[in-house]
Amino acid sequence: MGRPSKAEIAAREAAQAQNDATKSNSDETQVMDATVSETTSIPTGIPEENTDIIAQMQAQIEELTKKLAAATSTPQVILAKQEEMVKLTYISNVSDDNVLDLGEFGSLTGVGWVLEIPRNDFGGKFMTPFVQKLLKKRRLIVLDGLTEEERKRYGVLYNDGEIMDTQMMDKLLDIPVDKLTNIFQNLCSEHRQFVATRFITAFEKGDNRISRGKVEPLQVISKSNDSEGLFTPILQKMNSDSL
Repeated sequence: MGRPSKAEIAAREAAQAQNDATKSNSDETQVMDATVSETTSIPTGIPEENTDIIAQMQAQIEELTKKLAAATSTPQVILAKQEEMVKLTYISNVSDDNVLDLGEFGSLTGVGWVLEIPRNDFGGKFMTPFVQKLLKKRRLIVLDGLTEEERKRYGVLYNDGEIMDTQMMDKLLDIPVDKLTNIFQNLCSEHRQFVATRFITAFEKGDNRISRGKVEPLQVISKSNDSEGLFTPILQKMNSDSL
């Protein structure tokens, strides 16, 4: 066998170079894969207690997120309890523009208006000596808001027919004399005065419902309050007109 020619030697050298290049590329690929694997692997050096803290924080965040979502989607409506009130009215033989001043609790003009006082204040700062006097004289009347025991305590447990509201006073002008005298007999002295004033005012205005047959029985009853009688102005005018 003879010596290889120059062409054969060149071909062998080219093949060897190609093999070396292929091997080099393979080694580089393996090195790169190993590097990537090392850089993307999850570190395992975190202490166990820190892992527990992170887990707890994540659980708290999830719980707060749920509560926030519930609060924004379903708002809560809280209804305040309505405060209990005591209702009163003022009755007196005063002019329609007369003002009853009750300080921070307001004022009443004329008669017949209703005033509401917080129940918690009624027996406290509302119960001034002035108010006590009005309640005792039956000028300030408790309409509603107190129990029977509380009415006894504050002296406003009224007897049947003892008090008279403005509507009833006007109705008295139309009530038959027998019922009228029965009602008048059961009124407290203060409200008898109110009724007499209402009758006198109506008579002076020419109201034909005011008759001697109604007035004379009331006059007799009223003398227990006033020796001269509360209806004297009406009877005097009637007597003078009959002359």
